[in-house]
Amino acid sequence: MNNSQTIIPFAGTDMITFDMTYDQVRNALKESKIVFNVDFRPNKGCTPEVPWKIIRTNNSVSVFFANDKMFKINCGSSSQGILNNGIKVGMSIEDAMKTDPTLEYDEFEEYYVSSNGYWLFVDSGSDTISDITVFIKAVLDDEIFFSYKWC
Repeated sequence: MNNSQTIIPFAGTDMITFDMTYDQVRNALKESKIVFNVDFRPNKGCTPEVPWKIIRTNNSVSVFFANDKMFKINCGSSSQGILNNGIKVGMSIEDAMKTDPTLEYDEFEEYYVSSNGYWLFVDSGSDTISDITVFIKAVLDDEIFFSYKWC
């Protein structure tokens, strides 16, 4: 997770891929001397009750796990993340929409959704991309995702 991460939909980044386990990601970060902390979401009351572990790095990358299986990576404002199509953190949403015409705004979730497998969060004050999120395909279907059979 250096200062310029390539973000690949349904695959991960050039350093962290969705086939890696929680321990493999922790070890890779330690070996690269990247500072991180771990948050837990117990998801109490959910059915099934599957807790999440979230590794957060010092350059605003968050990696999400359920049952040791990675399902989402969020690259925030300090990550300097860039998608393989050239869309990057800090870019205007207008330019991103020219690059990827499949982008549509989801009013309920308050982010832009691409049929190419990523979400863009936008700073409303500047209309620039503040976060890019990629995920496994199971995330696209709530029924499949929240059954946790994928993990």
